[in-house]
Amino acid sequence: MRSFRTQTLNLLKSLRRTIVRYPDAHQLFVGNIPHDVEKPELMEFFEQFGSVLDFKIISREKHPNFGFVVFNNSEPVQKILSSRPIELFDNVRLNVQKKKTHSPREVERRDARPRPEEPRGGGVRGPSSQGGGTNKPNLGSGCGIKILRFELKIQTIIIVEP
Repeated sequence: MRSFRTQTLNLLKSLRRTIVRYPDAHQLFVGNIPHDVEKPELMEFFEQFGSVLDFKIISREKHPNFGFVVFNNSEPVQKILSSRPIELFDNVRLNVQKKKTHSPREVERRDARPRPEEPRGGGVRGPSSQGGGTNKPNLGSGCGIKILRFELKIQTIIIVEP
């Protein structure tokens, strides 16, 4: 029987094959999206500029939503940027901007602050060598439980069915 870790790594490898990343030049940031506007309405609105492949909306409770529209090439993006301001129905002005590009290193780590080379111990209660630090649950020695944490940052997933 394969180990849990091997199975998980195989799953992640198979997911990588199904992830399609669109060039940043084909994507546009769209801010100030009203809460009552649905994805199909936005896709239809942006079709007037070019062929829309996808639209991802990020919903927030107290603030207007935002999202990213993906076109099949960069021409519609340039057309929209040169046509600003872009108004949705009922005089709602959308905040459209070029999608910011990130270097691979920035994508891995959200905050770009330099990290110390050596781990910093301590905290309020002092260094862990003096009994400080955080209290972690004791799972017992030799209990056979391994906890794996995976963080996936996925822009867009397209699943291709045979």
